[in-house]
Amino acid sequence: MNRNIFSSLDPYQLLFPLGIAHAVIGAATWIFYLAQKVPYPAKFHAHHMFSGFLLSFAAGFLLTAIPRFTGARRCSPRELTIAVAISILSFVFDHSAIALILLLFVSGFILRRFSEKTYNPPPHFIFLPAGLLLGIVGSAILTLIEFNWLDSSLALTGKLFLYYGTMLAFLLGIGAKLISALLGWAPVPTHQIKPLNTLKLNTVERPKLLTPPVFQLILFLVSFVLEAFMLPEMGRALRAVCASWIAVQYWHLHRHPKSPGKLPFWIWISAWTLIIGLWVHALFPSFGIHAAHLIFMSGFGLITLLVASRVSLAHGGYALELESSSRIYAATSILIILAALTRFTAIWTDSYFQHLAYAAAVWVVALVAWSIFFIPKILFHSSNIFSFKEAWSKRRACVCGKKGHGTQKQMHC
Repeated sequence: MNRNIFSSLDPYQLLFPLGIAHAVIGAATWIFYLAQKVPYPAKFHAHHMFSGFLLSFAAGFLLTAIPRFTGARRCSPRELTIAVAISILSFVFDHSAIALILLLFVSGFILRRFSEKTYNPPPHFIFLPAGLLLGIVGSAILTLIEFNWLDSSLALTGKLFLYYGTMLAFLLGIGAKLISALLGWAPVPTHQIKPLNTLKLNTVERPKLLTPPVFQLILFLVSFVLEAFMLPEMGRALRAVCASWIAVQYWHLHRHPKSPGKLPFWIWISAWTLIIGLWVHALFPSFGIHAAHLIFMSGFGLITLLVASRVSLAHGGYALELESSSRIYAATSILIILAALTRFTAIWTDSYFQHLAYAAAVWVVALVAWSIFFIPKILFHSSNIFSFKEAWSKRRACVCGKKGHGTQKQMHC
């Protein structure tokens, strides 16, 4: 029975709701801490917000999109079961090993799909293995430290690679095409996919396409080496330069979105907060983790939800006109940006932990609002809802027919 259910589902339909649950729990823990209901929850919070929320959404997107980008077979029921099990397991254990296991699983999934690809993904997808590698190395370092198999002095390096490298690499790599398309500056990536056997490789044009992504990736990776082992401020600045380069060259962030509607506008605003967060983190190192929350909340978090909303509508067969008419995009975005600013400015208040709780409360309200609108669309494709309504109408007609004459009963039933 479970196999039949899982075979009819896309990975995002299960992993996105699980990610939302993690995001609510991870934020609400600061509210419970203020009420003195839980001990200091920094590790618990980081685990649910990254390994639970962001990685569940990333896995849901990648397991759904990679087969379409490569022309390979879709996620199997067994693979989906494993991914869902890992996400559920992270509700029980707040160990870095959970992130390590999930990233290794996603890496294996992607390698299998690339080995049988019939399409070439966009050039910036080279950031994808880099993000996975940073995440695997970072989570492996933290896991070894948690088991007392490695010196704890390397914890900052592990957190740097995992928290700052993984999601940023995903956003820059996949987003170079996807965010550019959502903002209206390029066709949707799936529109550009062509079978490999129809492609004529041009020895001049191919290097031109790959040169900028390769150079940007080198800058990106060098930034982590510099920050971890040599010059932290220079490493952060180099990473901000790399992200800004991609944002200007491909997202045209310096210009208003070409596509009309609320979704492109708020993705544009969120992308700005990400770039601003990276520069604040680089130029004002004394702000530390406080500035980093501009990157995590209004950057990673908001972009993740906005992209997930497009995935939910497009894959669910819903009208994309909702992206122009619905107020949910503005409501979610404004609340999350407000939560990020509240968290960022908490350091300058006399009530630090109260402000953390305020930021958490606003974040939770934003997630609840987003979930009320999108979770039904994630769980049920529009065709499924139509089929249900049609079946329900026939059922009612059948019941009504039984109350009438025999010929009517036979006709309806």
